[in-house]
Amino acid sequence: IPINIEVSRASKSAIKAIEACGGKITSVYYNELGLRALTKPEKFEALPRFARPMKKKDIAFYSDKSNRGYLAGNTNVIGMDH
Repeated sequence: IPINIEVSRASKSAIKAIEACGGKITSVYYNELGLRALTKPEKFEALPRFARPMKKKDIAFYSDKSNRGYLAGNTNVIGMDH
């Protein structure tokens, strides 16, 4: 059974194993508030908008297709030097 998951980071071997089974993996940035909203949604009247990465190294990581970053292919990312 294929599995589709969102993770903060994954190794190349984990990506390969999941995709070999027909699954999909996406690396997604979460700040502390975003993680809390995912783990305890009952604490929120409305879920907050998820933050985007601010550090250049995080922007680069989540924009990289090889990391299966959720920003890969998005040319409108603030902070990118294109």
